[in-house]
Order: sequence, then C-alpha cells, then structure tokens
Amino acid sequence: MFFARHQRELLLQREHLIARSAQMRLSLAQDSQPLQRPAAVFDQVQGALVWLMGHPGWSMSGLALLFLLRPRRSRRGRPVGLRQGVGYVSRWAGRVWWGWQLWQRAQRWLREEPGHRPRVSDHF
Repeated sequence: MFFARHQRELLLQREHLIARSAQMRLSLAQDSQPLQRPAAVFDQVQGALVWLMGHPGWSMSGLALLFLLRPRRSRRGRPVGLRQGVGYVSRWAGRVWWGWQLWQRAQRWLREEPGHRPRVSDHF
C-alpha cells in the first residue's frame, strides 16, 4: 500500500513536471523571437566564412582583383594604368601563393605524429 501511494505521487509529480516543462518551452520560444533574425544573419555569415575557408582560391582571386582594379595615382596626379598595376599584383600574388603553400605544409606537418615527422634537413 505504501508503495502504491508513493508510486501515484511520483506519477503526479512527473505529469506536473512535464506540463511545467512544456510551458517553459513555449515561454522560451516567445521570448527568443526577437533574436531569431540576428541569429539567422549570424548563421549565414558563419556559413560564408566556412565556405571561404574551404575555398581559399576564390578569396585570393578576389583580393588579387581588388589590387588590380584599385585606382592609384601617379606622382603627377593622373591615374596609374592597368598595365603598371599588373606587375604589382603579380608580385603580391606570388608572395601570397608562397605564404599559402607554406601554411599548408605547416598544417600537414603539425597533423603528423611527432615520431613520423620528416626532418627539416630532408627538405633542403
């Protein structure tokens, strides 16, 4: 008898907690509605950054294009021609490419197990 009464009390308490939990979920949904639009924007920005990190060629191409089309002035105040900007961009593109390759090699090297890493002297 004692166990049956205790079990009924536990079931009533469980039902009360389930109802309270449902009420709290509804309240949270209503209270968080003003945050839905900023959260959606944040999700889109985060998705774009993840995509850019996975496709570095597109980012580098965009930066190279900005350097190439950037309006610059010569000493006399006239805009510098497109041909003169190509050398500047190609120099920087080469430096960026070299840096990116170095970064990729360093990432691969750090991912390898310490006992299996090649010696630095093996590369030179």
